[in-house]
Amino acid sequence: MAAALSAATCLGAFSVHGAAAQPLKTAPEITIDGDRYEGVARLSDGITYVKLREFSEGLGAKVTWNQQTGTASITKDGLTLKVGCSDDHLLTNGYYLWFNGRTFVDGERIYIPLRAIGSVFGYDTKWDESSFEAKL
Repeated sequence: MAAALSAATCLGAFSVHGAAAQPLKTAPEITIDGDRYEGVARLSDGITYVKLREFSEGLGAKVTWNQQTGTASITKDGLTLKVGCSDDHLLTNGYYLWFNGRTFVDGERIYIPLRAIGSVFGYDTKWDESSFEAKL
């Protein structure tokens, strides 16, 4: 993303929940088709978030930023997604896909719920509490 995003207008707050008897974990593990995802993941209010560009490009998608509209566009295999920096939905080939949580910006990077971005790429997300892992 060449253009800087305004953190003041897009910044989200984080809270991490964990059992008192166990060490607090802030970054869940993610596996995609059995392979460990090496990118950045964050947990906030029980939702796993990933960096939009990093995750999408890792799956072979092209990501562009439109400074004028404040939206990222992701394209892959005839699929076009659009999302802003504080949205609770994706625009997917003209259809809205609503998700839990909201996108947010931290360090000039958009974070998106893993379940939302994974589902548009055809993945079903399962949470394994025992290993603190999201499996796609």
